[in-house]
Amino acid sequence: KELHPGRGTSSAAAGLGLGLAIVDLACAVLNHPLTLHSEPGRGTCFAVEVPVSARRLPDLPPPTKSVEQPASADMQLEDMVVLLVEKDQALRDALSTTMEQWGVIVWPATDLASAQQQQAEFGIAPDAVIAGQTLRDGQNGAELIQHIRQAHGALPACLLSGRGTDAGGPDQPQLPTETALPITVLHKPLSITALHHFLLQTYQQVQRR
Repeated sequence: KELHPGRGTSSAAAGLGLGLAIVDLACAVLNHPLTLHSEPGRGTCFAVEVPVSARRLPDLPPPTKSVEQPASADMQLEDMVVLLVEKDQALRDALSTTMEQWGVIVWPATDLASAQQQQAEFGIAPDAVIAGQTLRDGQNGAELIQHIRQAHGALPACLLSGRGTDAGGPDQPQLPTETALPITVLHKPLSITALHHFLLQTYQQVQRR
């Protein structure tokens, strides 16, 4: 239970604890094992395991324009634009880093206003929208997706639900009933495979346009 967020009402100025729930989510997104070891009277240790390559890659000559470089499996989403709206900075940063490693261009935002600011700055519509279920100032992620779609059409969208199956079954977010457009729902802790599958399907749809 140490990794579950508390339900206290103290303000941020009074402190928010160790932030272990955020660490747990970030580790789940990045597939890094998080372990805990505690001894009464001595202390507690939280550890994150990060994989290290067992071999050194050979030095390669710099690429030349005359040699076509093969496409990397991790870069198969090259230049795809994703609007990511998530109030949790640690999770937002972790998701941004992961998607950027796949070649995705990420527009990070925390609410509808900052999402609109990103779109206005670049002057184009994103290829997909990923939004947290609950955003800043009580905003709803599903309603934000609907608002973005009203402005830019039937964009593929994914909603990050706030609970997973470890809390007595996934809670089903309330999706708007006035639309027939689908919204993919991924439950936290997030499956990086499911996220990549959603983006890959979206990328293939974009390429066929």
